[in-house]
Amino acid sequence: MELRVEGLEAVGADSPLAGQSIRDSHLRDRTGALVLALRDPDGTFRTNPAPDVTIRQGQVIIAIGTEQELEALVDTVQA
Repeated sequence: MELRVEGLEAVGADSPLAGQSIRDSHLRDRTGALVLALRDPDGTFRTNPAPDVTIRQGQVIIAIGTEQELEALVDTVQA
């Protein structure tokens, strides 16, 4: 299995993830990808974010997974 680490485009205002916690978004269950960090618009990194951390508009999600898992994560962020 080949894993990749990728930073996604910033979470948009219309993203279904904006305002949800990592736990409530069920990203791991829905996509298989694991969130490693969140990068705030000011460049601050939140590494190994806790499940109760809220995903906010403008943040970049840094995740690890297979190509298919990361593609599913992109689709989820943009849905």
